[in-house]
Amino acid sequence: FFSHAPTTPALGPPAMGTKQRIFFVRHGQAEHNVPFEAGDSATARAMRDPGLTELGVEQAQALCSDALLQGMDTLPDLIVVSPLTRTIQTAAHGLANLVQAHNIPLVLNPDLQETGNVLCDTGRPTEELKRDQRLQGWASLLHYDALPQTWYVKEGDYAHEGPALRARCDRFTKWLAARPEQNIIVVAHHNIFLVMLGISFMNCEVRMYELDALAAATEGAGALVPLKPLVSASDTDLTDIDVQHIAKYGPHNLEKYKIWGFQPPEPWRMR
Repeated sequence: FFSHAPTTPALGPPAMGTKQRIFFVRHGQAEHNVPFEAGDSATARAMRDPGLTELGVEQAQALCSDALLQGMDTLPDLIVVSPLTRTIQTAAHGLANLVQAHNIPLVLNPDLQETGNVLCDTGRPTEELKRDQRLQGWASLLHYDALPQTWYVKEGDYAHEGPALRARCDRFTKWLAARPEQNIIVVAHHNIFLVMLGISFMNCEVRMYELDALAAATEGAGALVPLKPLVSASDTDLTDIDVQHIAKYGPHNLEKYKIWGFQPPEPWRMR
């Protein structure tokens, strides 16, 4: 994966004004993505906590050659993952060797779970996750300490409502900013990134952001500044792959923004 030696993270929270590099990664193709992208959202939403497809595993394994991750100045010193099966599998297939070789913490954070109050976006009790055969061999690498007993219940802090979603994205961003680590990989989902960043991610897409601790204290997720790719000036900057992606996800994105009470971003994606 990375050829350079790991650096030792500083102890304690970063100083105000410190800028972290955050690498956001959407999970690989999951079982529910297949019917969803074929127009059968009912079948997709009825799958409880689906795992990766064979293609999704291949996409996750290819993370080791992703240009942005390969271009990191130092090794990541923290990997934060949504506690759903597809994101854990993505981190495991793509990053487990790195975690094991350099003792990098792989932390499950409930604020990264997917947004919807539907089965495909609903996780499972922690003890059930630990017993899941799909995750065997990796369970010992995961830090479960941050998971409340009912983290997967879509109520209160995790309700599928605009204010709750904004609040948890802000809370997560402030949690990141309070960490001592400077190079962090975050593995999560399409819709939570849509709320947090205003971007419609493709499967296993990687995007690099900068986070200033001082700005995060007052702006929350608004303090996340894109570095690569940068913001496009208009839809004419979109690639053919971007256009194909938005053709599939555009109506879904608009529906979600309407449900959440948010103004859709323009344009949908970044270059």
